[in-house]
Amino acid sequence: MGLAPTKVVAKIASKWQKPAGLTVIPGRELHRFLARLPVDQVWGIGRQTTAILAKHGVHTALGLARRPEEWVTKRFTKPVVVIWQNPFLQY
Repeated sequence: MGLAPTKVVAKIASKWQKPAGLTVIPGRELHRFLARLPVDQVWGIGRQTTAILAKHGVHTALGLARRPEEWVTKRFTKPVVVIWQNPFLQY
C-alpha cells in the first residue's frame, strides 16, 4: 500500500514494498522521493515517453516535475500532461 499527497505518487509508493508492505511519502519529503525516482517508474509513463524525456535530459521524476508547463504540453499528449500536473505542479 502507498500513502502520499497525490494519487500518482501513492500508486508509485504502493509498488515499493510489494506484496505486503506500506510506503508513506510525506508531502514535505516528496521532492527527495522524486529526485531518486527514475521517470520510467512513474505510473502512466511508458517506454516511448521515457525515450523522449531521455533525449531532453530528463531522467528522474523531479526532472519532469521541474519542466515548465509549456514545455510539457508542447511535447506530450493529455495523459502525460495530467500526470505532470497532479503530483508535480508545485515542484
